[in-house]
Amino acid sequence: MNNITKKIALLIIPILVLVIFASGCTSSNTTSTDTGDNDYTSTSNSDSGNTIIKIITNEEWSGSVGADSNTRSIDGTGNHQENMGSVNIVSASIQKQTNSTGMLKVQIVKNGEVIKEESTTAEYGVVTISASL
Repeated sequence: MNNITKKIALLIIPILVLVIFASGCTSSNTTSTDTGDNDYTSTSNSDSGNTIIKIITNEEWSGSVGADSNTRSIDGTGNHQENMGSVNIVSASIQKQTNSTGMLKVQIVKNGEVIKEESTTAEYGVVTISASL
């Protein structure tokens, strides 16, 4: 089961990348870091950061986030928020890196309002989420 879940995640991430590149929208120039603690952390060189991807968990995780035509890999442990800037399309595919049944929740937040939310408690579970803003 673990290998199947990982294979599914490896198929989903490239599809998300293709969808984002096919959108043909402008890119957002952001970078990410994770401190590995349970506080929300993010970095960005965008001044108009009104769209955020929030990862809510106590688990170790990895995956990718994308905004318009810009996609990047992220990983960490615990809660994290990724500033995506002022964008038209946003997506994320995040996978738990543990076989526990702890919650992994991913939210898309725009101007402080939760636009979309998905979650999983499956071992090595994957959350895939996207929104046109």
